[in-house]
Amino acid sequence: MTQDASIPTGKRAEKPARKAKPARKVRTRQVRKCVEAVHITNNINLVQRKLINGLLLNAYYELPNQSITIHRIPVSQLVDLIGYDSNDIAHIKVLLKALTNTVIEWDIMNEAGKREWGVSALLASADIIDGVCTYAYSPHLRAKLFNPQFYVLLDMDIVRRFQSGYALALYENCARYRRLGQTPSFPIEVVRSLLGARDPYYDDYRKLNERVIQPALRVVNAVTDLALSIEVKRASRQVAELRFLIGNNPQQCIQIEPPRDPSEGFEAAHPSISSSPDTVAECDKSAAIASNAGRVNEDVPETDTPALEGNGSLAGPNLLLVRLQHEFCLSARVAARVCSVNPEAAIQGAMDYVLSRYNAGKVKDIGPYFLAALKEGAAIRRSELETNREVEAKSRQTAKEKRDAQRREKAQAEMARNQSLWAHFEALPEDGRQDVLEKFLAWLSTSKHKQNIVDIFQRGGLTHPWAKSEFLSYLGTLGI
Repeated sequence: MTQDASIPTGKRAEKPARKAKPARKVRTRQVRKCVEAVHITNNINLVQRKLINGLLLNAYYELPNQSITIHRIPVSQLVDLIGYDSNDIAHIKVLLKALTNTVIEWDIMNEAGKREWGVSALLASADIIDGVCTYAYSPHLRAKLFNPQFYVLLDMDIVRRFQSGYALALYENCARYRRLGQTPSFPIEVVRSLLGARDPYYDDYRKLNERVIQPALRVVNAVTDLALSIEVKRASRQVAELRFLIGNNPQQCIQIEPPRDPSEGFEAAHPSISSSPDTVAECDKSAAIASNAGRVNEDVPETDTPALEGNGSLAGPNLLLVRLQHEFCLSARVAARVCSVNPEAAIQGAMDYVLSRYNAGKVKDIGPYFLAALKEGAAIRRSELETNREVEAKSRQTAKEKRDAQRREKAQAEMARNQSLWAHFEALPEDGRQDVLEKFLAWLSTSKHKQNIVDIFQRGGLTHPWAKSEFLSYLGTLGI
């Protein structure tokens, strides 16, 4: 008779359980992707969208350096970064070629308050030599890509999980609005364009919902830190618009977007408002896409407001007026009236109060709520505790910005140092350079941990970025 192994017999003492190893801290890889490259008519597939993110992450901190026009990354590293389980170089070439033919267009209010229109290909050029991909962005797009005014913060460790192009497109277009908890109300045609569901088969909303939207929602809710749901708006018994409600996914512990100070130039969402057009401006929906012949989402609604007279006069672009239209979805006429009849301190106080409640999920329609709060003087009733919390949050944000600035300064100093070392090496005569290279190889050989670099250097010299990085480190030890 066999005895169940799960029943203790008393003849053998159980081994003590092993101590659980501490969880390994995962390093996230985040990239700021400008909205001009997000809200595009999605005629690109899943791998191409991942490629855009991976190439941008690799080149991001080289973008402000005007002397670096070409960016490099080994193809093996690139495919690993985006989670593409293949080394088919021919297919990567086809995807890169398609990106050079994909055009984006923007028409926004820039930081100076002036209207700015532009157009560019996603990639200006690309080539692959000896397993290394080199690529370049157009000058106009480079200026948009680094530290953009409006952006989506994406984590590559999340992006690489996607196996559906519809789902990744939905995630990128919704992640931008995570702070406000909802997207604008998009017409069905705009949703189809953003997700890439252009086939006539999806003219029927039931098929679009069954084959595209619901599967994409399930994927986003399963693999990301967002929890999405849909709010449907009907007209004549037909689904006319969709709005995506955004919450935090309790099953995911990844915090993607750091808290932001409202005074920063980061983009805010345009919640859909059901009030009349005279009270609250309806957000621009059809302009939320861009294509080879299209337009991108206009981050700040165009203002036709003339200069105000008296105490509310405007001299050039007015930041308060722009914020009322941009963040609170007021029409240009209503925003101008608010600025003309209310003191700036009262408007600013009401804005802070309403944003704090909106971000806490206590306000649904931000425009009408703001007008009511301003009329009733809601800012006066703000508790001292709320004010102290905001001061602490701003202090933490300031400390974080200081740390980020220090890291950037350190990176720039290291880049300048490397450029100086390389210039010194290139200035040496041929026999001098050869002598330095021989000593470098001997230096590498003294460390058993750098034998792979020795192999790389012997095969390709300093053309490989790993070998060049080690060589610059070696030059730094010479006290040049």
